[in-house]
Amino acid sequence: MLKHRSIFLVLVGILLLGPDVFGFTEEEEDAIRQGAANFKYHTVTTKEGLNFRVPEDLPIEKKDGLLNPLPFDEYMYGKFKQIDERLKSIELLLDRIDKTLAPPVDNSPQANKPKALKS
Repeated sequence: MLKHRSIFLVLVGILLLGPDVFGFTEEEEDAIRQGAANFKYHTVTTKEGLNFRVPEDLPIEKKDGLLNPLPFDEYMYGKFKQIDERLKSIELLLDRIDKTLAPPVDNSPQANKPKALKS
């Protein structure tokens, strides 16, 4: 009986204090509502009167006679392709920096001969 009463009191406390203690601030709620945490969204209205709320860089295209946003898998493929190209260019830049900072390698025949040990 005591166990049930304590659980009941904890639940009532959470319900009464929950919105203030466990909730989001107004700024966080606004950011979530506006989608600022992920993408900047905008509403696109087509000439047919259709409204789409999509990320700014997501195109609306006509496929099989229907106007729809680009499918999510194609959209994400394009995003990953952009990131891959950017990473490749960064790798090339880092390789150039490594080559300029690396000490010069002596490839002369004298440098490759083993040195005699003095006894």
